[in-house]
Amino acid sequence: MCAFADSTQTSILTDQSAKEILAWYDSDEATRGKRPKERLADFGELLKRCTRERPNFKPLVLTPNQRRDIKRLHCHFRNNFAHFTPKGWSIEKVGLPRIAEAALDAVEDLMKPGQWLTIHMDEDQRGRLDKALKTARLALRNMNAP
Repeated sequence: MCAFADSTQTSILTDQSAKEILAWYDSDEATRGKRPKERLADFGELLKRCTRERPNFKPLVLTPNQRRDIKRLHCHFRNNFAHFTPKGWSIEKVGLPRIAEAALDAVEDLMKPGQWLTIHMDEDQRGRLDKALKTARLALRNMNAP
């Protein structure tokens, strides 16, 4: 979301929420009232938006397998952990590194120099991101080691 957010922070909201916020920004400050509540677009919509062309933004290019893996990571793993209900749970190790690698590829692509967010990253932050990506990739490779 950070890499996709525009200067008004409305590109990451639902269409209705973005319209309300932009109308609020455009209204007279003295009479506009309380700022509308923001509603974040759902993950699937944000992923779709990241893969479309738009001014000053290089779209995220994903293979069909990467798209499937990222959606699986979000829908199956993230949602089941975030919205936990009592049940038995296990994670099959075999596909997990591939699924996580697809997410790391997307993060790396969205955070490349020249994208909107990188304007706001200093060298130290960029270095920390690069190190974190390398560390995560190494951990994933070690998961597959005998």
